[in-house]
Amino acid sequence: MFKTGAKKTLEAEPITEAYFSKSWGAGIKTNSKIRIKVLLAIVLLILLLSIVNYVNYCVINLAFIRCELCKFNHCTGGFSQ
Repeated sequence: MFKTGAKKTLEAEPITEAYFSKSWGAGIKTNSKIRIKVLLAIVLLILLLSIVNYVNYCVINLAFIRCELCKFNHCTGGFSQ
C-alpha cells in the first residue's frame, strides 16, 4: 500500500511553513523566499514609477491650465487684478 514511500502518519504544519517548505507531494505547492522578494521588489519598482509618472502628469497638466488661463486673461481683459 505504501510502496511509493508515503508516510503512514499524518502531521499538521502551519501554512506559512508549508508554503515555504521543501517537502513535496500531491496538492502541495511550494515557493521560495527569494522569488517572493524579487517579485516584491519588481512590484515596488512599478509602483514607484507609476507615482513619479502621475506627479509628472499633474505638474505638466497644471502648467497647461495656467497657460490657458493667462491667455484668457490677456485676450479678454479677464478677471486678473
